[in-house]
Amino acid sequence: MENEVENAIKSRRSIRKYSDTPIDKSLIIKMIETVCQAPSGKNLQPWKFVVVNNEKIRREISELSKYKKWMVTAPCYILVYMDNSLSYERIKDIQAIGACVQNILLMAHSLNLGSCWVGEIVRQDNTIKDILQISDNNLELMALLTIGYAMEDTQEKGWRRSINDSILMCLN
Repeated sequence: MENEVENAIKSRRSIRKYSDTPIDKSLIIKMIETVCQAPSGKNLQPWKFVVVNNEKIRREISELSKYKKWMVTAPCYILVYMDNSLSYERIKDIQAIGACVQNILLMAHSLNLGSCWVGEIVRQDNTIKDILQISDNNLELMALLTIGYAMEDTQEKGWRRSINDSILMCLN
């Protein structure tokens, strides 16, 4: 019998086609509030966020990605930055960022919002900072999350690997 958490984890999907319905600010706040519950080394919470609802800015940013055709359909981007001034151990802090991103994705799903974690765009960090007029050199782009109401089927596609393909060994 699946519990609520297990169901949320198993049913969340990456969405690549969105309606143009704007996302209410309260839902965005709710998603970002869940980040505070993500684990981080020494509880330093080394993350900062930029929420982009502006269509012109989203278009500019999406032009920097090979996924621009579908990214531009999302009415909201959440850019996740690591604040290196709060960092004490880079690998742990990057892992904490991954946990915070997962919290946002799961919360979006629970709010009936679609989302997708875009990682390849992090190479465009400096250009995106220029677009957003961010001058803080301590901030390092870790992820861009597209958020919106899904305009595609979110059902399981049957492509997940078997658990047997993931377990290297089990010692008793």
